[in-house]
Amino acid sequence: MKKVLFVGHEATRTGASLLLLRTLRWLREHSDLAFEVVLLRGGELEADYRALAATRIVEPVLVPSCSVLGKAANRARGSAVRRAWQRRCTRQRIWRGDFGLIFFNSVASLELAGVLERSGCPSMLWLHECQHGIEATLRASMRAACRRMDEVLAVSPAAARALESLTGCLADSTRIVPGFVDPGEGVPSPSRGARLRAALGIPPEALVVGGGGRTGLGKGTDLFVQLAARVSERAPGREIHFVWYGPGAAAEDWIRHDLRRLDLEDRVHVTGPTDAPRDFHDAFDLFALTSREEALPLVVLDAASRGAPVICFDDTGGAPALVGKEIGRVVPYLDVRAMAEAVLDLADDPEERARLGKAGAELVRRRHLASIVGPLLLTRLRARLSASPPGSHASRAARTPYAPPPAVPRICDARPRPTWSVMIPTYEASPALLEETLRCVLDQDPGPEHMQIALVDDGSRRDPGPALAARLAPERIEHYGSRVNRGLAENWNNCLARSRGEWVHVLHQDDLVRPGFYAALGRAQTAFPEVGAAFCRHLIADAEGHWQGVSQLERPDAGILDDWLGRIAREQRLQCPAIVVRRAVFEEVGGFRPELCYALDWEMWIRVATVAPVWFEPEPLAVYRRSTRSESKRLAHSGQ
Repeated sequence: MKKVLFVGHEATRTGASLLLLRTLRWLREHSDLAFEVVLLRGGELEADYRALAATRIVEPVLVPSCSVLGKAANRARGSAVRRAWQRRCTRQRIWRGDFGLIFFNSVASLELAGVLERSGCPSMLWLHECQHGIEATLRASMRAACRRMDEVLAVSPAAARALESLTGCLADSTRIVPGFVDPGEGVPSPSRGARLRAALGIPPEALVVGGGGRTGLGKGTDLFVQLAARVSERAPGREIHFVWYGPGAAAEDWIRHDLRRLDLEDRVHVTGPTDAPRDFHDAFDLFALTSREEALPLVVLDAASRGAPVICFDDTGGAPALVGKEIGRVVPYLDVRAMAEAVLDLADDPEERARLGKAGAELVRRRHLASIVGPLLLTRLRARLSASPPGSHASRAARTPYAPPPAVPRICDARPRPTWSVMIPTYEASPALLEETLRCVLDQDPGPEHMQIALVDDGSRRDPGPALAARLAPERIEHYGSRVNRGLAENWNNCLARSRGEWVHVLHQDDLVRPGFYAALGRAQTAFPEVGAAFCRHLIADAEGHWQGVSQLERPDAGILDDWLGRIAREQRLQCPAIVVRRAVFEEVGGFRPELCYALDWEMWIRVATVAPVWFEPEPLAVYRRSTRSESKRLAHSGQ
């Protein structure tokens, strides 16, 4: 497999650059993916990038020098000729076919997108900017490059919507791949926080409100100073201190000027850049995000992971949806007075602070750890690398020796949809076994607004479905019949076409789900929205229901599977009753292949694994029955 070329806009301690560095570290430790890096501009993280991969810096940071040789070296390193040479070398390697994918880490990195015009190399964009950031960066040529991307990822839905409004890249086809905290950095250290407080001269009993980022208007450093002034005005006798860390020396003079004029120098501490932001987050009791716009700020994830409630302005990008009422407070846009009130309310309520802090740490643990986001990103990289041969945009369908799979129709109805569609394909079903299958589903039925239950018969001569539906739950069980027998794949595809839920469960007529199946796999939806399928371990039973074995343990706890594509491609490791799939994923990969008389489910699980991460639940909550009347037995006896 060819290498991936990661293109970043700079090597500074800013959100997009830090997130790319975190991602490359995770890929180096948890995959065999080969990659190189090109950075348009250098910075203090250059050595960290070079420690992970071969890294080319188009425009390096120049170190000031008073010597003649030093000045000459700087002129050479910073010359337009050298920058042009670096771009040319990168372009030649791409045209030569050294890379199978170009991964642009931000809209700002699209300065290099001109190399795509003749290379034909597949490309991806990971979007870290929102409305203003995109408008300020995007030139006409870069706008066209956005529309040429084979795939666009965004750190938040707000970023995806902003890109759609400015470039026409559809938000509903943009995948959400959020930021994450570094492994091991989510554990607070009170001692580190205490040492930092002491170094800044903050009393141990004081309440500390944190802020961070490159100082300037975008991050709202001026609003942070105003917030400190409002809080001090409202509570002059309270020990409430404000700490801001981050680069931006050009703005610090004016900030210190304002602090002197407002007599806040002993309450507001501006520390400048740091290579240990966790020390600051360990010292914070609250985090005030005063940014005017952020797609999904890493500082919020870092603060929340260490138990600090977050306060932010509304209509500023991805942060308000993340914070909500669950891990902090959202106040009207640029309403510093309202933010000050929120600070004082939480200062007076330590129990509420503890509740919000615990909820924030749990949210990060469920959705924003490297172990969760890393496999998701790796799945997309591998899928895109394998989708087209290096140096060509040839589609997968054009390279396949058989016809593409049948399409699954999209749902255009705007009415609310249920969460689940439990679709039970039947053919000459045993009434007793089918009743057992229906009862195990009805026992977990959350109601018609949450679950669709349907029997889909494939032209049985004696179909027990209507009678069972009328006797067990006439208002809950739908029944669809057929005059002709169209075969296994066609009936399963009929199930997909008639499904209305967000998630589809194709449950065979003699298989079972155990109590808690839908609740357990439903947790995958809330744990990570980009999960495309979820499955559990399954028990293997004979025709009488006696257990004979259990499937493999893919991982000891519930979560996204790493390298699931490789595992499922080598061996069929799951059965239909154990897996649920997002209907949107079926719409993307197509239906079951009718040309396959057997293993069509296995082939489907491989296709699903190429486009979406898969969630595993270790509890055996499904039962796969080896019946003497099953289709597997019939095909085995006939030799097919």
